[in-house]
Amino acid sequence: MKKKIVTEGHQFALFSEHCSAMVAGKHLGDRIEFNDPNLVHRIARVLRLEVGESCIVFDRKQHALVRIEQIDKKKISVVVEQISSNQELMPAITCYVPLLKREALEDALYACVELGATQVRLMKTHKVHRVYSNKELEHARARMIAAAEQSKHFSFPVLEKIVSLEEVVSQFDAMTIFCDPTGAPLLDVLNDIKKRKPDHIGVMIGPEGDLTPTEKELLLKHNVIFCMLTPTVLRAQDALMLGLGALRSVFR
Repeated sequence: MKKKIVTEGHQFALFSEHCSAMVAGKHLGDRIEFNDPNLVHRIARVLRLEVGESCIVFDRKQHALVRIEQIDKKKISVVVEQISSNQELMPAITCYVPLLKREALEDALYACVELGATQVRLMKTHKVHRVYSNKELEHARARMIAAAEQSKHFSFPVLEKIVSLEEVVSQFDAMTIFCDPTGAPLLDVLNDIKKRKPDHIGVMIGPEGDLTPTEKELLLKHNVIFCMLTPTVLRAQDALMLGLGALRSVFR
C-alpha cells in the first residue's frame, strides 16, 4: 500500500463501513460506484461536492482518495486516486472515561477521537449509576465518527462495553495517569513518561463529583500516577482534553 494520503487544500473525509470492501482489488484510475444512500446523500446534498472534486472515504482499516466523475440521484461514480492502509498512532493511548452526563460524555468521546486515543473504555464508578440506552450509545458512536471525519483520525477507536472501575483496574496493562489536582505537575509526569518510553499509556478522568477516597486508594495500589493538569478543578471532559492532548502532542 502507498503511504498516507497527502493532498493540497482541504479534503472532506467521510466514514463508510464498506470502504475496504469497495476498494478491494482496485488500483489507481479504477472506477467505483457508491450506492449507499447515506454516502450519496452526504456527498451530493450535504457537502454539495461536484464532478471533478475529490474527497476521502474511509473505514477503520483503509482510506481512499477518490475523484467524482458522475453524480446521479441514487449513485455516484468515482475514480480512485489513492488507496492507503490506516496507520495506528503510537504510542497507543487508552482513555478511561466514566459515565458522564450525556452532553459531557459526547464531548469527551469526541475529544478522545480528535486528540488521537487508540482505545476508549467506558466505566462505572461509585458516584455514577447512569444507564445509557442503545439509542444514546449509538448517538455517542455517531459523534465519534464525526470526530474521525473532522480530524482524519481514520483508525479511530471502537467504543468498548461499559465496565466497572474495579474491572478496569484489574485489567491494567499499561502505565496509567489519573488527572487529579492533587497529583504531580503535568510537566514532571510527561518527563517521567518520556524517560520510560512506553508503547502504551492510559489516561483516566473522574466523574462529576470525583472518585471516592476508596477508589483513589485502589488506583494508587495499582501504581496509577496522579497528575495535576492545573491547580484548579476542571470539568471532566476538559481534564480529558488537556491530559490526552498533552500526551499526544509530546508522544507521537
